[in-house]
Amino acid sequence: MWVFDLTRAADTTPFDQWFATLDIDSDGRLTPVDFDRTGHAVLEQRGWTLADPRGAAVHAAWVAFGDALLASMDEMGEGSVGLEAFVGYCLTVSNRVQRDGALPDWAAEQVGLLFEALDLDGDGCISTGDFEVYRDILPDRECDLLEAIAPRSYGTTEADLKARFAHWWTFQGPAIRSGSLVAAF
Repeated sequence: MWVFDLTRAADTTPFDQWFATLDIDSDGRLTPVDFDRTGHAVLEQRGWTLADPRGAAVHAAWVAFGDALLASMDEMGEGSVGLEAFVGYCLTVSNRVQRDGALPDWAAEQVGLLFEALDLDGDGCISTGDFEVYRDILPDRECDLLEAIAPRSYGTTEADLKARFAHWWTFQGPAIRSGSLVAAF
């Protein structure tokens, strides 16, 4: 179980920013509903429905990403996770990346599912246009992770996304461990 001493609750970390980005309904818990709502928000933004093949695929990818992410964090079998479990999960990934120099296989699979959700046109590359849909959906949920994975002029492949996540976790985990969060695993 994850145990944390949130010594300075007012501090904002990259991991809790990412949590806030994923927590679409802002209820303090990540649930399957959050990922379903993100999928529906993408459909609405693009003018798609679940009857559109690409719309159905993107929605399904968001739900699959959410299911995989929650399954890896939901130790109590509650069907949802709070900020502390999410940060604990991110610190675990960070520790593994630090130790092994790469994303653990289970985290790489989750990033692969996220890539499928972000690649709106299904061309194997997250373009600036694909990414801008998310900026429109989440305009008030700025997160440095979003900046870290934002496509460059040529776009972002799945391998690029996995490398950026590994890089992000390499640098964010140690910064958080030395800052306001103290984790005991």
